[in-house]
Amino acid sequence: MANIVIEKPKSSDIEKIKYLFKETITTAFIKEGIGHLTEDITNDINEKIHKLMRSFQDDSDVIFLIAKIDDVVVGTISYGPPNNDIRKITNNELNNMGEIGSIYVLPEFQGKGIASKLIKEMLSILDKKQVTAFCLDCGLKNAQQIWLKKFGKPYIIREDYWGKNSHHMIWLCNVSDFKGD
Repeated sequence: MANIVIEKPKSSDIEKIKYLFKETITTAFIKEGIGHLTEDITNDINEKIHKLMRSFQDDSDVIFLIAKIDDVVVGTISYGPPNNDIRKITNNELNNMGEIGSIYVLPEFQGKGIASKLIKEMLSILDKKQVTAFCLDCGLKNAQQIWLKKFGKPYIIREDYWGKNSHHMIWLCNVSDFKGD
């Protein structure tokens, strides 16, 4: 695999990141058999773009990282306040905990360890900031299988959250458990 660079995004990366969100989120919805939910896809993309733009503010509570190969943005990850689904499902129990999210890799680059490199770099940053724990969530079955392998048993599974047999999972993890990954 070519040289992967993990870095904070620059304003010149914004359009490339927007493209990545559109491609990865649309592809994920199609793989889940819910590609017809165009409003949900659009809302998800816009939510990620909003988080990205927040990361550029001086007083931001969001950390964003991208993975680049040459000048192509191939992956993203973020850390910030927990999203609305986490807040709702946990009855605001995790409001003071940060969430790792926006983990997306372009389809043609998936399965090459890019997400793992993004996670490792984000956890290194969190460790330096003395963050000891984080949460993350997922409502897509295919991605849940990856996170089950990576992060183990979820803290909460909200069954049928997205409809019959479409569960939402929330993990609660210690940064120190993944330092060596």
